[in-house]
Amino acid sequence: PGTTTPPEITVNNPDKPDLEHKTFGGKKLRISSAPWAVSMEVFADETAVNIREQALWERNSKIEELYDVKISPVTTGDGSLRGQVNTIADWIMSGDDFYDLALSYAHTTGPLLLAGYLQNWNNFEYTDFSKFYWMNDINDAFTINNAIYTPVGEMCISVLTNTYAMFYNRTKGDQLLAKDGETTITEEVIQKIEDMEWTIDYFMDLVGNIYSDIDYETGPSAGDFYGFGAACLTELDIWQFAFDIPMLEKDEKKYLKCVINTEKTNEMVDKLISLYWESNGTYANNDVVDGMFVEGRALFRASYFANCMSMYTNMEDNYLVLPYPLWDDDQEKYMTGAMDNYNVLSVPISTPNIDMVSYLVEIINYESRETLFPVYYEESLQKQYSRDPITIEMLEIIMDGRNFDLGTLFHIETGGLPLAIRHCVGYDKRSFADYYAEKGETIEHGVKSVVNKYKLYQSKQ
Repeated sequence: PGTTTPPEITVNNPDKPDLEHKTFGGKKLRISSAPWAVSMEVFADETAVNIREQALWERNSKIEELYDVKISPVTTGDGSLRGQVNTIADWIMSGDDFYDLALSYAHTTGPLLLAGYLQNWNNFEYTDFSKFYWMNDINDAFTINNAIYTPVGEMCISVLTNTYAMFYNRTKGDQLLAKDGETTITEEVIQKIEDMEWTIDYFMDLVGNIYSDIDYETGPSAGDFYGFGAACLTELDIWQFAFDIPMLEKDEKKYLKCVINTEKTNEMVDKLISLYWESNGTYANNDVVDGMFVEGRALFRASYFANCMSMYTNMEDNYLVLPYPLWDDDQEKYMTGAMDNYNVLSVPISTPNIDMVSYLVEIINYESRETLFPVYYEESLQKQYSRDPITIEMLEIIMDGRNFDLGTLFHIETGGLPLAIRHCVGYDKRSFADYYAEKGETIEHGVKSVVNKYKLYQSKQ
């Protein structure tokens, strides 16, 4: 590649990639992406009318012009959850050279890693994880013994859109009095959050007392008004992140051990079963609760930021975005997680242009933070779709408390460990102790198998 030093990249500015400027003679950077993610993270053209796709086009255009490269999307898979990684595996096994970089679901990418198909980013010449445009709250969790095969950077905007929070109908909350009979529920909730007293016990007590039979059918129904509209899907996976309950931790040799089987986990599952299935103020139904929240029949709804940009835009009522509750008063910060459909970055062992990929990913991450992230975060979340100024403060609390775990990568390989809480609460309605008595041996064997494959893989690199 050619080499110059234009003013756009300066080694004296720590916020920019510390790279000598290179051009790549019109080469393609081929990025594999599932169909749903192409127009979010990879490619858009100049005809885009959506402000987010316009920002993506602007990012790519700037990079392509400055570095004489073509960002080329490779739409991969059939749209199913594992379609993309299955296709990638077929390509790699057959020796086909169809792509240079992949953005793929976190929860589906683990098998590619364990099969030995991916490269360690810590071996790449231009990758600099000290830079702010790498999401190191995730990358630190995803690194084992100085090896990381699936990092996440700011080009992975799906981490933001899949971040979970507690959504709150402020219009209805402003009309309801708190227990003191003088302040509204809104005022009380905001004060509790500010005082670090927004705990799961407080939340359960609050929503358990909110129910109104407004459709006049016999018994509780989807047409009534509830304190909490609950779904037994991803929102259940997030509680363990919110309560800082890890699945896997690094041992003294910097490898992994399973640490989820604790008394705190048992207590959490018991509380969630009570909240979801035994509370008069909760309506649990996977199909209708988002509609209930939009239509003003649920005061709280746990969901992800992407809904601020889609179905929640149709709400007549104003809503707030709040953090998930604390476990107890001793928890030092509000925490949350992200739906495991966010994308991670990977480079296959077949890629011939590792240096080009490493170099350009630094640039794309930086430009994504400068161009793409502000549109999603500031324009979409803070301004266009949030109707209450306090949401800006709450968003900062939520973003500061995102929590991640390497177990997310390995659903099948660990016997379903990332979905354990969902199974206990949403499907089985049984204690974690009973669940682990049945599944624990399989889970722990799976974790050991993952570690052994990591060791084998690293020994060959």
